[in-house]
Amino acid sequence: MPFHYVRDDTGRRIRLTPIDPVTAAEMIEILDRQLADGAWGYGTLVDAQRISSPTVSSDMQTFMEHFRELVAAHGPRGPLVVVTRTSGVIGSTQKYVLLGGTAGREFEVFWDIDDA
Repeated sequence: MPFHYVRDDTGRRIRLTPIDPVTAAEMIEILDRQLADGAWGYGTLVDAQRISSPTVSSDMQTFMEHFRELVAAHGPRGPLVVVTRTSGVIGSTQKYVLLGGTAGREFEVFWDIDDA
């Protein structure tokens, strides 16, 4: 799996470190894992500093359809923080926001992991 996934039950956080390239199937796998782990409401920090190319639009649509189904069934996901300096990843993150990926939860983008 092209993600490093660490669950912190004490802090109620998930830390994801994706590795290029990232597909919709892999992002969906992360959502499903977080739900299966009982961590759907945990905060998620995505350390995307190593991602050089954003997710393609068709993949984002597939991911968002699955995400919306999970939110409808299980309620809002926990807060989300993305760390990146790559303009394409920032653009994909903004598309995620516009498609409703942050509805009902906190969301921020940072340039540095220490700031996040």
